Amino acid sequence: MAEGSATEVASIGPITITYAFRSWVLVEAPGGGHLRRRVRSDEQLAEVLRELGVPANEAGSVAARLWAARPGDAGLSKVSSWESFATSTGHSRLQLFLAAVAIVVVAGLIIWLVTPE
Repeated sequence: MAEGSATEVASIGPITITYAFRSWVLVEAPGGGHLRRRVRSDEQLAEVLRELGVPANEAGSVAARLWAARPGDAGLSKVSSWESFATSTGHSRLQLFLAAVAIVVVAGLIIWLVTPE
């Protein structure tokens, strides 16, 4: 699970970001301002920084530096629903495919056995 934090100094003071799993971040600014968001790019992070009071002309550069510091496994990868199901169950896609084929074969045999000729 991704964990880590980084701090960059902006004109309003130090901005601290704590990275969490699946693109969640906690961004804290001076004066107690903080936001929890799912952030998938440095552009989205710049939007969060602007909401916290970082001037628009520096939000992009501060966000780029903070984004570069994030752990590699903090991001949300794009996966299909099949892959998401596979990873959440701990099984490989091949195992799930073979299980689905077995279910279809067994259902076909049952239907064949109970259908009158």
